[in-house]
Amino acid sequence: MKLQSVALALSVLVAGCAAGPTPESPKANLLARASIMSQNERSITIRHSRWGQSTAFKWADEHCRAMGKAPVPSMSAPTGVSDTTSTWLCE
Repeated sequence: MKLQSVALALSVLVAGCAAGPTPESPKANLLARASIMSQNERSITIRHSRWGQSTAFKWADEHCRAMGKAPVPSMSAPTGVSDTTSTWLCE
C-alpha cells in the first residue's frame, strides 16, 4: 500500500512537470503555476510559483509591449508557501 502511494505521488509529479503553460494552452501545471491577478494600461500583477516565474515575466512583457511600453518590475512579495505575487509597471 505504501509503495502504491509513493508510485502515485511520483507519477503525478512527473505528469505535472511534463507540460507547462504554452501560448496555445496557458493553463499552468502543478509546479509551473502563473495566473494574472489584475492588468490595465499602467500595470500587470501576476501570482506565480518559482518555476512559473519565466512565464510571468513573458506575460508581463507581452502585456506592456502590446501598448508600446516596457515592463518595469515594481514589487514582488511572497504569497503563501511557494508562490510570489509580482507587479510590473508599463512605462
